[in-house]
Amino acid sequence: MKYLLVKMRRDLLHMWTQFFSVFLMAFLGVLIYAGMEGTWFGMQNEISRFYGDTNLASAWIYGNGLSSSDLQGINNLDNVTGCTLSMKATVKMKTDSSDDIEPAISLTAYDDDSISRTTAQSGEAFSKDAEGLWLDSRFADKHKIKAGDSITIEAGQAQKTLTVKGLILSSDNTYFTGSSADLMPNHEKYGYAFTNEKTAKSIFGGIIYNEMRVKIADGASTADLQTNAQNLLGDRYLGFANRDTLNSVYAPLDKAEQIKKMSIMFSSIFILLALLTMQTAMTRLVANQRTQIGTMKALGFKSGQIKLHYTLYGLTVGLLGGIAGLLLAPVTITPIIFMMITKIYALPKYAGMLSPVSYALVAFVALCCTLSTLFACRKGIHGMPAETMRGAAPRDGRQVLLEKAPAIWNKLPFGWKWSLRDISRSKVRSIMGIIGVLGCMMLLTASFGIQNSIDHSNDYTYKTQYTYGAKISLSPAATAQNRDDLLKETGKGQWVQETAIEIKDMRDKNNRVLSAADDGDYIQYQSTDGAFEKLPGSGVFVSQKTANLLNIKKGDTIYFRLLSEKDYTKATVADIISAMSPQGIFISKEAWQNLGENFTPTSLLVGDSGVKDKVERLSYVQSATTIGSQYSSTEEALQTLSTVFTLLKLAAILLGVVILYNLGILSYTERLREYATLKVLGFYQREIRSFALRENLVTTVIGWLIGIPAGFLFLSAYVATVSTYNVDWHPNLTALSFIISTLITIGCSFGVNLTLSFKVKKIDMVEALKSVE
Repeated sequence: MKYLLVKMRRDLLHMWTQFFSVFLMAFLGVLIYAGMEGTWFGMQNEISRFYGDTNLASAWIYGNGLSSSDLQGINNLDNVTGCTLSMKATVKMKTDSSDDIEPAISLTAYDDDSISRTTAQSGEAFSKDAEGLWLDSRFADKHKIKAGDSITIEAGQAQKTLTVKGLILSSDNTYFTGSSADLMPNHEKYGYAFTNEKTAKSIFGGIIYNEMRVKIADGASTADLQTNAQNLLGDRYLGFANRDTLNSVYAPLDKAEQIKKMSIMFSSIFILLALLTMQTAMTRLVANQRTQIGTMKALGFKSGQIKLHYTLYGLTVGLLGGIAGLLLAPVTITPIIFMMITKIYALPKYAGMLSPVSYALVAFVALCCTLSTLFACRKGIHGMPAETMRGAAPRDGRQVLLEKAPAIWNKLPFGWKWSLRDISRSKVRSIMGIIGVLGCMMLLTASFGIQNSIDHSNDYTYKTQYTYGAKISLSPAATAQNRDDLLKETGKGQWVQETAIEIKDMRDKNNRVLSAADDGDYIQYQSTDGAFEKLPGSGVFVSQKTANLLNIKKGDTIYFRLLSEKDYTKATVADIISAMSPQGIFISKEAWQNLGENFTPTSLLVGDSGVKDKVERLSYVQSATTIGSQYSSTEEALQTLSTVFTLLKLAAILLGVVILYNLGILSYTERLREYATLKVLGFYQREIRSFALRENLVTTVIGWLIGIPAGFLFLSAYVATVSTYNVDWHPNLTALSFIISTLITIGCSFGVNLTLSFKVKKIDMVEALKSVE
């Protein structure tokens, strides 16, 4: 066995190029999965630790004038283990320059921080006795504020200069944008802060609680808590959220889940194709060493020893490739993805972490390499040494199905007849070639298409579905007089009421959005058949994704309720529309009022984006944003996924090249004697090359044709996987992306085969034909 180990070492060094493709496939397969897993698994663990260390609330109850008796009532409910009262208000921070827009700060005041504690990044920890405030650390960094500095805040007509006691992170605000219209945090315009009740009274003159943070027992449901809160608070009840519905809490977990699904879907296909490459590479290796296998048998080595010898090739190369991928993933792919994610989500730290699945994947890849080698060498080991040393006999020729149609077959030139018969005789090799081309096309289609799908959805949302210039969001305290004043400031606009609702029988139990709109042209409603429609005077439009989840269609009845109400309202579905975001129900002001509801606008859509700066300072305006900034914010937020897509494109291209190269080399190895025979018979080099290219043309075209629908199906599944409950991305592939995917796939296939066809010139005729002497 010692001599066989020496032979293996020499073979690995001498034929390193052949083994490198197997090493590369094992390396890439593990690298892609482990790199992405390091991101999502590390995020999940850090989020879990952060939420646990800060004792994050299980639910949040919102209401008017909450009191200690309300607190006691909630505390007495079953499964409730703790509850605290707080007041949340929006204040403005005064800046040195009068030209700058005053940043908005979401200020929370409480004395009991036992639930949803803040984490100090610098300065002092929260204290209910010290006067001052604790400021969002990212907001502070943007404005160059340090612990111990003083800032002036404005609440209505009152101004107060306070000392920043500490810079903090809040688990309640892991994903904090400050405005529902933005997807990307804007630390220049929005921040959050915490203070105690003593300081809050000096700012506002008193405390009016409007929020409860509630902690429930592990495993208990928040559904009963919501119902009991509604009954307890009555008309003072304003809303409810839990960890699955509060956007600032679940968004980072949702992002981690997105990356997880992407890694599993793409890596599964990637590794399956990588195993195909390993199989072809190891088959080629054993085929090339058939004579050496016969020699070893003649020298007295047993079949078991020879099998072990060759399985060690696969085990060694596969294991080294897998380990290399596992070691490099945490320092390459994981940090690249984290680089984008850290701009959006505020966690104390980001650290990649691998689960046991990544380690098991290394073992799985190594095992597959080992079994591939064993499968490849099993035939060569059987038989007498003299027979094995002669090499494998050519397969018997078989009749092609087309030969049963003499009228067609007889008109074909010899080259096509030879190629078709060779394909029929070597079905496994041909099928593997088709699968290689199919897989390459499918992965490239999905990689390019997912980016196209997101870009298309973003363009549709902000260039077709919405056509306003600016969106002005009102403060919850805005009055009817404030709305009249705002309309005078802007000249004209379209009022919209956006409210969180619960839809009955919704499988995922997440809240949706009800959008009630006044007359105007700033929102377009496109039905699933492509026609644009106006909101009807009765009935509602339902977004397509919501309708699919509920399995409802036009003419059905839908039941929903506002979170501040107990009873469900029913309405007829007037049509299903293609809305990317938000997901839920769209209704006209007239229809909304006919259902007995009050139309209370939450925002004003205007055509002139220039009014944003004019109205942003108004006390009753919570935020104002242009549609251009919303588009840019969404684009920036999606860059986290774009980084992943770029990595997948590069991996798909590299995978395609390696797969097709290995299949080409295998084909060349199996035909070596045939090419030599053709040369002896007098065929020219260009004629022999044309034979190879014809067969390649057939397998490439078949694989490409099957790869087109397979790619679209995979893209559709991919898009559905990474879409969120409130954003519906539609699969889309541009003509340019399709052409690029096709050119790469076909180009790689023909480039590899053209390169290999030149090897025919260098065939050693004696070596190729001597086995049949």
